Amino acid sequence: MTKGNAYAKHPYQTCLRMPLTLKEDMTTICDRYQINESDLMRRAIVESVTNLNQNPNKTSRHMFI
Repeated sequence: MTKGNAYAKHPYQTCLRMPLTLKEDMTTICDRYQINESDLMRRAIVESVTNLNQNPNKTSRHMFI
């Protein structure tokens, strides 16, 4: 993050589809904590990737379906 800039620019962008109920829950959380949806998604992805990397034997392809 550059000095004086509260938002980091990330070089990669993607799009995803999600159920409406998940989107509504995400919006509720973001409104409650006054955060951006993209920040919430980044945090959730970081936690998921960290968990998968720390416990590779406790996962399977079926957990992603």
